[in-house]
Amino acid sequence: MDLDKKEKIIILAIIAFTPIALGIILNIPGGSLTIGDENAWVGFFGNYSGGIIGGFVAFYIAKSQVKQEQYARLKDKENQEQEKISKHEEQEKYIKNIIELFLLDEITSNFRTLAKEKSYLEALERRAKGTINPSYTFNVPLHFDEFDRVRFELIKYNNQDVKDVIEFYRICKIISYEPDTSKMSKDDAESIVNVISKWNTKLNKKNG
Repeated sequence: MDLDKKEKIIILAIIAFTPIALGIILNIPGGSLTIGDENAWVGFFGNYSGGIIGGFVAFYIAKSQVKQEQYARLKDKENQEQEKISKHEEQEKYIKNIIELFLLDEITSNFRTLAKEKSYLEALERRAKGTINPSYTFNVPLHFDEFDRVRFELIKYNNQDVKDVIEFYRICKIISYEPDTSKMSKDDAESIVNVISKWNTKLNKKNG
């Protein structure tokens, strides 16, 4: 703990005047200013000043050690935070590479296949609003080969891009398993419409 100027002056004054005060108190009964001869007082002041200097040296060393330990802990924490940031950035780059190298073409192909079926999408939008549509069936196959190849690697990471990819393939699975809009649940239809809208924005940004 750092001392301000006033505290330092008080401490130095106590150190300087304590021997004199002791000498005065001890000599009150005898009436003389001091007790003991000159050699005794020289020895006393030597021991006293040596003790004070030793105390300050010990205090300074302890204070320096505390500061060094605090700095080391702070530096270690900063290094750990930097390692976390670097690791996160590496993971983000790795995931981005997986999506762009292995999945983006397949996602784009499936999206375009869905986008061409305008009547089907309109039927989905009506179903999402709770309207019972006449039977409208999606008969074009969607592809999952690349996703099936890397999906177990993807699910290791909690990343928004990964969530978006999984969400897209999930709605593709729903369409493949239940292509008839009249038999599809309102919630599934709503989910499909929302995901297609999201990916329309993402792919437009990507291509733009």
